[in-house]
Formats: sequence, C-alpha cells, structure tokens
Amino acid sequence: MIGRLNLLHILPLRSYYLWHRRIGLVTALLVILLAVTGIALNHTQGLGLDKRFVQSGWLLDWYGIQAPEAMQSYRVDDHWISRLGERLYLDQQELPLHSQHLQGVAKLPDMLVLAVDGELVLLTEDGQLIERLGAVNGVPPGLQGIAVHEGRLLALTAEGSFVADETLSNWQPVTLTRPTPLAPVSPPAELREALARLYRGHDLHLERVVLDLHSGRFWGDWGVWAMDLAALFMLFLAISGSWIWWRRHCRR
Repeated sequence: MIGRLNLLHILPLRSYYLWHRRIGLVTALLVILLAVTGIALNHTQGLGLDKRFVQSGWLLDWYGIQAPEAMQSYRVDDHWISRLGERLYLDQQELPLHSQHLQGVAKLPDMLVLAVDGELVLLTEDGQLIERLGAVNGVPPGLQGIAVHEGRLLALTAEGSFVADETLSNWQPVTLTRPTPLAPVSPPAELREALARLYRGHDLHLERVVLDLHSGRFWGDWGVWAMDLAALFMLFLAISGSWIWWRRHCRR
C-alpha cells in the first residue's frame, strides 16, 4: 500500500493529466449519446416516442423486421382489398381489424363486404367500419365465401348458398348454380411494395430505438460492452480529475 502511494507521488502530474485528457476524448461521444438518449427517454410521452413508428428501410432491416411474402388481394371496382399477415388494407389504408382468414370480398351499393373469420365486415368505400355481423346476427354458420347475385348478398357455406334480405339480418337458403365469387388476384408491384413498407413501419416504435441506443443493445453485445467501458471510463475520469486537483492543491 505504501509502495503504491509512493508511486503515485513519483509519477509526474503531467502523466495523470494526459491520461485524463485522452480517456476523456474517447468517452466524450458516448457520454453525449447517453445524455441525449437519457433526456429523450425521460420525456417519452411528451415527445411521442411510444406512438411514433420507424419508417426508415435500413433501420427496419437492421432490426430484421420484414413483411410476409404471401399477400392476398381482391380487386373491387377501383379499390384493392388486401391481407398481409393478420392485417387488412383498403388500397394503402390499414383497416381497423385483423384477420387470420380473408374468405371473400363483395361489393354492395355504397358498401364493401368482407368475409373475415366467419364474420361479415361492412365498410364504407373509404374504409370506415359500419358493422360486424356474426352468427348472433343470423349469418349462416360455416361461412366459406360471399358473392353477389342480382344485387343481393350470398353467403357460401358447406351446406349450400344463402341469400340475405336488404338489411342483411335474414338469410334464406337458395338453390342456385353455385355463383362465382371474386377470386384473389396478384396486386400491382407498386401496391405490394407500399403495403410491405406500411406493414414493416408498424412494428418498431421510436422509443425502442432510443432505449437500445442508450443501453448499447443497438449494436448487439459489442454495444453493451462499449457502454460498460464508457461507465468505467467515466469512473476513471472522476477519480483522476479529483487526484489532479488534489496534487495541484498540495503543490500550492
């Protein structure tokens, strides 16, 4: 212990100052990053970090966020109804519902009808939800698809076809040559790319990116070790700065 103290007195003050300055320069960028991200995290709600999504393609690639390759789309007049993963879209607008199975799409006057997981979803032509109809509303069980015949909506089931009245509340079996529902078709490349961007852009909050930058996890294990090293460097700076001050004080 005495030998260490003697060594500290033997080493010139300039040596402490040089090491203090060098490590301070190395640590400065990490300290700035910690300070900026820390302030941002303290004001997450005010900055809306938990509500804002990352749209940058390279950043989404960095996190490995990809859109499903399979896309199911229907062309209805001038509109496209698409399912990507569990999300449904009207053209490039995400609809306020999710679905494991999109079983069909039909067009009624001033209304779009989607067969979704055995239910009927009624939408305005601009994508506003009107109503959801299920078995409790009289929709025939075992719904496999929908079609339109002479302006009336048909429910296609394993037990046959059922026709609805104008209010879609009463369904009656009907004997018809099985009508041909709208079939899925391949969407334009521009729409496919736009929906893939929309899908990816709703999986990564800005808050997570800032938090990962603050902790170093943005760069994986190496980033975590770098932040740990920065903490040790800051500890060294505090000790060495105090020691430099004490030596100068003693000299005076």
